[in-house]
Amino acid sequence: MLAKLKKLKGVIFLEKVFKLPIDTEIDGRLVNLLISKHNELIEFYQKMDRYYKGKHEIVAPNNSEYNKTIEVISNRTKYIVDIYNGYFLGSPIKLKCDDDNLLNELEAVDKVNQANQVNRVISKNMAKYGHAFDLVFYDDQANVNYTYLDNKEVIYVYDNTILERPLFAIHYTKVKDIISYRDYLTGTIYTKDERILFDDKKGAISFNEMFPNPFKEVPITEYIENDERMGAIEPLASLQDGYNQGLSDKATANSYFADCYLKIVGVDLDEEDYTDTTDEHEIRPNNQLVADLKQERVIYIPRVQDGAQPQIDFLAKPSNDNGEENLLNRIKDDMHTISHIPDFKDLSFSNTSAEAIRLAMWDLDNVCMEKEDNFKEGLSRRYDLICVGKNNMKLVNEINGVEIDFIFTRNIPQNVTAELDNAIKARTFLSQETVLGMVPSIVPDINSEIKRIEQEAEKHVNNMFSNEVEEHEH
Repeated sequence: MLAKLKKLKGVIFLEKVFKLPIDTEIDGRLVNLLISKHNELIEFYQKMDRYYKGKHEIVAPNNSEYNKTIEVISNRTKYIVDIYNGYFLGSPIKLKCDDDNLLNELEAVDKVNQANQVNRVISKNMAKYGHAFDLVFYDDQANVNYTYLDNKEVIYVYDNTILERPLFAIHYTKVKDIISYRDYLTGTIYTKDERILFDDKKGAISFNEMFPNPFKEVPITEYIENDERMGAIEPLASLQDGYNQGLSDKATANSYFADCYLKIVGVDLDEEDYTDTTDEHEIRPNNQLVADLKQERVIYIPRVQDGAQPQIDFLAKPSNDNGEENLLNRIKDDMHTISHIPDFKDLSFSNTSAEAIRLAMWDLDNVCMEKEDNFKEGLSRRYDLICVGKNNMKLVNEINGVEIDFIFTRNIPQNVTAELDNAIKARTFLSQETVLGMVPSIVPDINSEIKRIEQEAEKHVNNMFSNEVEEHEH
C-alpha cells in the first residue's frame, strides 16, 4: 500500500506523518487510500491502548490439563504513563496575556470547554501514542469551542515543503446503517478554505456538502510528544512483556510447588480396601488406591530392593528463585530508566524532603521540557484559531500583535518555606509578577493575585483619604 501511495500524487507516509504536494487535488480515491494507510496506524494505536489497559499478551507454551501456565500481568506501563502525565499536567495550564479583554474572552472559552480536562487527555494521548489532536469549531449557537479528538479517527496531512505546514485533515468514523445494518464511513475533510462532508454509503467515497472555513487554517491541531512522535509506552512494550512473562513463570512455579507429589517408597499401606492380593506372590495397590493417590498427588512404591531405606518426601524440581527475582528487578529498573520515571517505592517519604524528590524527578524534568515546548506550539495554534473565530464574531476588536503565553507548573510537593524565602529575597530587584511566580503553591493564578493586590492598595488609599477628610472636618 505504501508503494501505491507514493505513486499516487506523491504521498509520503513516515513515522505517523502524511505528506503531500501543496497543489494536491483532494478526491474520493485519495481519501480512500489515506484511510487504508491510516488503518496501519490504528493497529498501532490499539496496541498501545491494550498495553495501557493491561490487556497484554503472555506466551503460555505447552498449556494442558496437567501443565497450565498462570498468567500474571503487572501493568507498569499504565503506572508510568499516569505518573508522567500527572507530573507534567497535574496542575492546570495558566494563560498570560497583556490584553485583559482578550485574556478574559479566552478564559471564558476555556471554562466552557473544560480546558483542564481537554489538556490532560491530549497530554495522555501524547504519552500513549506519541502525538494527539484537537479541533476548534463553532457550535450551533455560533460560539467558538474546542475538543480533543481520538487518534484513531484523525488523518493529518502536511505539505511536503521544508516548512511542513498543515495541508488538510480528515476526521472520520465508522457507523452502522440502521436499515441495512451495513457499516459505512462518514467524516469531514478540513482544508484552509473548506469543510467537506463525505461518506461511503454507496460503496465509494463521495463528497456531499461543502462549507467555507471561517478559521482560514486547518482547524485541527497536532500535538507531538517529541520529534520522533514516540510515546512513553512504545519503548517499554518488550520490557513489559518480559516482566509479565517472568511473573507468570514464578506464579506457575509456585503453583507447581503447591501441587507437587508426595513420594512414598518402601512403606506398606496395609488397609484391606487399598490392597489387591489376587496374586499370591505380589501385594500391590488396587484400583481404588491408585485413584485416591492420583487425586491426592501421591506416588506410592510399596516394594523396594532388600536393605533399602523407606523414603517419604516431595518430588520437586530445582528452583532458581533468586535468579528470577534478580531478572524481574533488572527489567523493572530498565523500565524506569528508559521512561525517566523514578520508582517512588525506592524513596522513603518519611525521610525524604521536597528538594530530594525534585532531584529524583530531574531526569523526567528534562523530558517534560521538550514536551512543554511542543505543547505550547500546539496551544499557540489553538488559541490563534480561537482568536480568529472570536474576531470573526466581532467579540474581540484587536488581536494583532498580542502575545499569549502559557505557564506550566509541575505537580510536585513544594517546599513552601524555601519558596517564600527566595521570593522575599528577590522582590527588591524583580518585578511583582516574577516574584509571585516564584510561589506557585501559594499563588496559582498570578493575574488574579495582582488584581487583588491592586484592589487592596486602592481600598487602603481610599480609606486613608477618607480618614484625612474626616480629621480635616473636625
